Amino acid sequence: MSCNVPPQARRPFLVVAFIGLIAGILGGLTRLGWQMPFAQNLLSLHGPLMVAGFLGTLISLERAVALNRLWGYLAPGFTAAGLLLFLTGLGYPAGAILMLAGSMLLTVMLALFLWRQPALSAVTLVLAAAMLATGNVFLACRYPVYSFVWWWVGFLVLTIAGERLELSRLVMISSFAQSLFLTVVLTFLLGLFAPTYDILVSGPLVTDRQLPPHYLLGGALLALSLWLLRYDIATRTFRQGGLARFIATCLLSGNIWLTVAGIITIKYGHALPQYDAILHCVMLDACVKTPHHGCGAVIKPGHFSARNQAKQRVAP
Repeated sequence: MSCNVPPQARRPFLVVAFIGLIAGILGGLTRLGWQMPFAQNLLSLHGPLMVAGFLGTLISLERAVALNRLWGYLAPGFTAAGLLLFLTGLGYPAGAILMLAGSMLLTVMLALFLWRQPALSAVTLVLAAAMLATGNVFLACRYPVYSFVWWWVGFLVLTIAGERLELSRLVMISSFAQSLFLTVVLTFLLGLFAPTYDILVSGPLVTDRQLPPHYLLGGALLALSLWLLRYDIATRTFRQGGLARFIATCLLSGNIWLTVAGIITIKYGHALPQYDAILHCVMLDACVKTPHHGCGAVIKPGHFSARNQAKQRVAP
């Protein structure tokens, strides 16, 4: 049964998500050596708060709104509750388990969308949510973040790529282009699955040899960025003016950062400090900051204002 959850009821999810964002930023600045107030306990939580907490809550909320089912809001609810438990020092195991439950519900929601409308873009989004859930399994088992962070990278990269592929239907891309996209996704998955068995066997003590092969992951990132620069509808809407050009500029900028991340990954692999550069090129610039700055002008007002939603219903 469908439900019309008012925007006011969604705001607590957003408030908790942005609390997690602020806490994650403070934790990141602390890792850089800055003396931030109340942030010493956040030093090791920078990644979980930013990806599984902040982005997991926001993306789950977006899918719950689209699904328009009351049970769908359990996904952002579980994730937000897990985020709060991490902030109160109860992240393991309770907070991590709640985040895992939220990501599994997100996967179920996207699988339902796939059942309703089978398409390669929907398959990609299901895979993205499953990657978040896989990363959260490792988190709940207290593996070091660097040993599974590429599962979270896959969650963000494939979420953006799947959404862009879905919009590319407006320009009727060829079956060859879709085959190229599928090849890139399979290459990225191969890079993720290659070391997974060894990591599971070794337990939390992960060696460099058990990290994902950087040439596969970097090559997939580079190939995906080039695919988006060639087939993304943003390359066409960029020629328009106003909001359409602003959104296209943000998305194309994200593709450039994805290209940079792919090149660095191929050349340097998991070495420091390039490791940090890769993660932040992908997670911050390619998949978070630039795309959400662009799409936020369209998506976020719907979460806050019933008036905006009414305008969207009557818009031609």
